[in-house]
Amino acid sequence: MSKPIAAPADLSKHLLRIFLLFITNESFCIIATPSSALAGQAHFESPKLLASQPAPEISAGAGLLLGVNNPNNYIKLPVVVAIHRPFVQHKATWAVMMELSGTLGVLLEPVLRGVETRHTALQIGPRLRLGQEKNLVRFVADFRGGAGVTDSDAVSGGQGQDFCFNAWIFTGIEIQPPFRRNNMVLWVGGLYTHVSNGGLSEPKRPNDGLDSLGLALGGTWRF
Repeated sequence: MSKPIAAPADLSKHLLRIFLLFITNESFCIIATPSSALAGQAHFESPKLLASQPAPEISAGAGLLLGVNNPNNYIKLPVVVAIHRPFVQHKATWAVMMELSGTLGVLLEPVLRGVETRHTALQIGPRLRLGQEKNLVRFVADFRGGAGVTDSDAVSGGQGQDFCFNAWIFTGIEIQPPFRRNNMVLWVGGLYTHVSNGGLSEPKRPNDGLDSLGLALGGTWRF
């Protein structure tokens, strides 16, 4: 019988696997159980292979973003398509399911107002989901980073060069629609993005970077 291990170390090990998700076939499940009737504390067993491979998911959505730290008052319409692969499931003693997935996404942000006309990026990162699959509403958080291109210009408040980095943070809820079919859920929530070339264009061209806040909504389908 495997010895209990600490939860933080166990989860950290799994997070390191995120960059290998799409080239491996491993999937782990961590179960929290009482360590003893007297202690009333939980411990984590060693990871075990799930009985069945979790099906990958595909999501698509759009939103509205407003620039918050740039003199050019950016307005953007982000459109995203992503593939998610669950790789960690953790069922707590109170029956709340935590699921971690690896995400590979393509982001296109047409710029309605601003220096550039578009921002694009290829992104990768983890997605956190809390709640049982049967729940009407679940919490979801998506954290991604990546790189892409834009059509930069030597204008104050612009990106300074075409190659740039991108960060994406989404937090919101998933809702089971009444017409749900084929494991479909809808999602809506707040979105933050950051675009910058990390100073690579400086000192020749300034790199002001761009933070944007707004809302996004879409749907997720499980294969």
